[in-house]
Amino acid sequence: MTDAEKAYEGTEYEGAQIVIELLEKKYLWEEPPQRRARSMLKRINAVWARMPTQGIEEGPVEPDVLGSMLDSVDMALDFFYAYHPEMAADKIKLDTKAKEKDIIRAFGEVSAFVLIPFEKEGLVK
Repeated sequence: MTDAEKAYEGTEYEGAQIVIELLEKKYLWEEPPQRRARSMLKRINAVWARMPTQGIEEGPVEPDVLGSMLDSVDMALDFFYAYHPEMAADKIKLDTKAKEKDIIRAFGEVSAFVLIPFEKEGLVK
């Protein structure tokens, strides 16, 4: 069970939370209201659509996919800044010091967290 799934266990969605970590700082994400969650999910989907199928978790990427991968990392950071005020306040530090693998990992955790209510409603698999 992922941390995101654990956040929802035994709840009716309200008040669910997840903590992600970037640059040794923890950021608490709280479940958004439904309309905001829909907005977030649209942006999440745009990031994953840009992410190459060959991920950096598997090792170095081919040069021709590197640009798409880096674009998706920047899009993930922009998502964080748009939806998390504390991360927006840390923008300079995150932009200059956060590593791509860590950004993608954290984005994956937040993505899974935002998606869970839609899964519970049977809207997605």
